[in-house]
Amino acid sequence: MRLERRAAWALGAATVVAAACGALWQRHRLEQPAAVPPAKKLFVVGVLSGVHAVDLATGKGREGIVTGILPHNMALSPDGKRIWVSNVGSQSVSAIDVATERRVQDILVGEVPDNAAHRKLPPGRLAKATSCYECHNQFAIGSLPNALAFDPSGRYLMVNELRRRSVTWLDVDAGKTVRAVTFPDLPPQAAPANMVVHPRSGEIWVLHRFEPEDKTYDPHAKGGLPAAKKEDFQHDAPLGVKRSWVTVHDAAMAQRLATIEMSHTVPFDGVFSRDGRSLYVGYRSTNQIAVFDTERRAVARWIETGSAPTGLSLSPDGRRLYVTCLHSKPPVVQVIDAERGVVEASLGVHPSPSLVVTDPATGLIYVTATGYNAVLEIDPVNKKLLRELPSGHQPLSLLLTR
Repeated sequence: MRLERRAAWALGAATVVAAACGALWQRHRLEQPAAVPPAKKLFVVGVLSGVHAVDLATGKGREGIVTGILPHNMALSPDGKRIWVSNVGSQSVSAIDVATERRVQDILVGEVPDNAAHRKLPPGRLAKATSCYECHNQFAIGSLPNALAFDPSGRYLMVNELRRRSVTWLDVDAGKTVRAVTFPDLPPQAAPANMVVHPRSGEIWVLHRFEPEDKTYDPHAKGGLPAAKKEDFQHDAPLGVKRSWVTVHDAAMAQRLATIEMSHTVPFDGVFSRDGRSLYVGYRSTNQIAVFDTERRAVARWIETGSAPTGLSLSPDGRRLYVTCLHSKPPVVQVIDAERGVVEASLGVHPSPSLVVTDPATGLIYVTATGYNAVLEIDPVNKKLLRELPSGHQPLSLLLTR
């Protein structure tokens, strides 16, 4: 009888140990970089020239793929077959087939302006433009759809409409707008600037910036929506203003879980840590990165950066944060120890580094140098610029495909 009890105890203890080891292994497995092949193509938005596809084996790019007026941001579909592009001046998003590098679909976002100025810019006019606003001022009208992100299900594409103060959900299969999530309880100056989806819980974190209230915005006004104004593209709050907001929602954006008011302005880019416990958000106007504790839904600490941190990306192991400092003089990409918040290196780059992505297979980073009209391929470990890749006119966002 004693032997049976001892055997049962030993078996129970072994089961507990095995379960604990299994849990530890599962956690270890989840926190390891995924085994993926190196990227084959780089897609980059030239705001004034279209979307350019670059073959990473040869370093050669093709002529810009026309999507609409002033393409800005991109999102890769969950199956990796399509790239979605926001057309700020055309009140639309467009899909590009990754394999054929052709535009295959367009979806109108929200209510479309009924205005003669709502048309494509001639290529010659684009080539002579010297700034986004130069084109916006003359041609772009509407609610200014910009940032993109897929919801956790992968079916719906979320688009922020800066002027409408909403996050609009598009059914990409049906090719239509489903609904618009608004924020009536926030101050009228709160405009959603970006959306970041938690890698495990599916929570949607919306970054709102302070945007002066547009008294002329009326989607039902005769003649359509008003033309864009210079203030729409400053990306900085008015002098003396120190306010922005972060809202946290469930995976369907049906329920608000938290509202965080910040005394820092202009959140630009955000990236979750691999384990999802932290969210890093770059605040362009204050030269800082906020590190949010996602369980407490509060800021845990701050990281000081160079001037105007606009792009964030993590190393494959999640230990280092790569930050583009748009206005730093000289221009740099900073390498930051994510845990300690210490700048380990400042890599000198060409003017106006805007956004950055990391290839998890190789550890190389790719940076858009907006003021230089190129994408920079950089080895951040050996601190070496490897190549300058074609990017079109005024490169902004970029992504990698396999």
